[in-house]
Amino acid sequence: MNRGQTSVEALIILATVLIVSTSILSMTVRSSETDIAVSSAREGVQTSISRLSAQYGVDITIERWNLQGDNINFWISVNGSPPPTDNTIVDEVEGSASERVNSAVDGGYVVNVENINRVKR
Repeated sequence: MNRGQTSVEALIILATVLIVSTSILSMTVRSSETDIAVSSAREGVQTSISRLSAQYGVDITIERWNLQGDNINFWISVNGSPPPTDNTIVDEVEGSASERVNSAVDGGYVVNVENINRVKR
C-alpha cells in the first residue's frame, strides 16, 4: 500500500464522517426549532387569552393543541356568556401567538385556532 492510496482512503472516511455529522446536526436544529416555535405559540396564546379573560370577565383556557407539519393548532374553551365573539378570540389569539413565534424562530410556522368550545354558566 502506498502513501497516495492511504491519503485517498483517509479523505473518503473524513468526508463520510462530515456528511453524517451534518445530517445529524440539521435534524437536531429542526427539532429544537420546532420546540421553540410550539413553546412560543403557547406563550402567545396564554397571554392573549389572559388579556381577553380580564377584559371580558370570562374564563378562557386552552383545551388542547397539536402540531401538524408547520401548523400549530389550538382548541380553546370559553366559560361564560359572550362577549367576546369567536372572531375576536381567533384574531387576538392567532395574532399574539404568531407574533411570538415569528420573533422566536425563522420558520414558516402558522398558528390556528381550530375550535372554540363555549360553556354557559
